[in-house]
Amino acid sequence: MPSLLNRVILLSQLMVIIAAFLWGSIAIFVKKLSFYGFTEMEIVTIRVVFACLWLVPIVIFMGNNRQLAIQFRHIWYFIGTGLCSIVFFNWAYFKAMNMMSISLAVMLLYTAPAFVVILSIIFLKERLTTKKVIAVFTTIVGCAIIALAGKGFDGNWTTIGFIIGLFSGLGYALYTIFGKIALRK
Repeated sequence: MPSLLNRVILLSQLMVIIAAFLWGSIAIFVKKLSFYGFTEMEIVTIRVVFACLWLVPIVIFMGNNRQLAIQFRHIWYFIGTGLCSIVFFNWAYFKAMNMMSISLAVMLLYTAPAFVVILSIIFLKERLTTKKVIAVFTTIVGCAIIALAGKGFDGNWTTIGFIIGLFSGLGYALYTIFGKIALRK
């Protein structure tokens, strides 16, 4: 019989696999809900409400009710992580999915690490290192190559879709920045 530690490790690995599956299936729901006439912001609302309906009972069940308390002076952290990042990045991501190919929208979302490097230097006063410069440069070059190749093969590539896709990466990066600032408190 497996030890408790082995069962916990196995359960943790299973949860990561399930999370990856759910994250990867977002596009299916976005496309289906869009087909039925939902706007991107309505889809964001559905996603956030369902997440809340799942997470709040778990927090309560785990006995961490204190985590649900918000001090008014910290409201800016929640506005930053909630509206300025989660809502913004989801809206931009879903909009890009509906304007271009899903694969291009996903690629643009994952420009987020490059934005994190740049924003961390500006807002968190982190050092710019050679490794960070190389990472940002290769991200930009790689995304440009993929985007330009996609422009030739995919008839629904648009400049505005590309910009909105980049905004999804920016919004995703803002979650990291606001989260790091909020965790200090």
